[in-house]
Amino acid sequence: MISNWKTIPITKSDKRLPTPCHESPGAAGMDLAAAHSVTIWPDETVLVDTGIAFSIPEGYFLDLRQRSGLSIHYPNYLANSPGVIDSDYRGTIKAIVINNTNHRWRILKGDRIVQVVLMPYIPMRLQVAKSLTTTERGAKGFGSTGGVDILKELKEGV
Repeated sequence: MISNWKTIPITKSDKRLPTPCHESPGAAGMDLAAAHSVTIWPDETVLVDTGIAFSIPEGYFLDLRQRSGLSIHYPNYLANSPGVIDSDYRGTIKAIVINNTNHRWRILKGDRIVQVVLMPYIPMRLQVAKSLTTTERGAKGFGSTGGVDILKELKEGV
């Protein structure tokens, strides 16, 4: 049993909207539903309002993510995934939804479209320096630590 629950006040633009909840004991995310029905045509991007606003405590943010059940049919359907909802934002959560298929997508009011996870963060103070500490890796990136042999094979046609 989880003992460190955070109580987060929310408001709903329509009391008939489902109140987000963890759908199973091990679920990290809570699903948010569409506050209005919308049709999204192929290659169209729309803003879908969930009608839910959170009072996120300082030191936390909401991580907005795709739902796996939708991702199987609409891959990469969120333009801003993962999205960061800051603790000082008090408006309703909206998702930038892309229909990257060749058929229309009808989202009905009440359809669960995104999920949110409450995440802690550590604020940073940046300090401009003349140089950074050195490491063996240095500035090498994008596959420099290995694990991308299949990409090399595809590129070279092996």
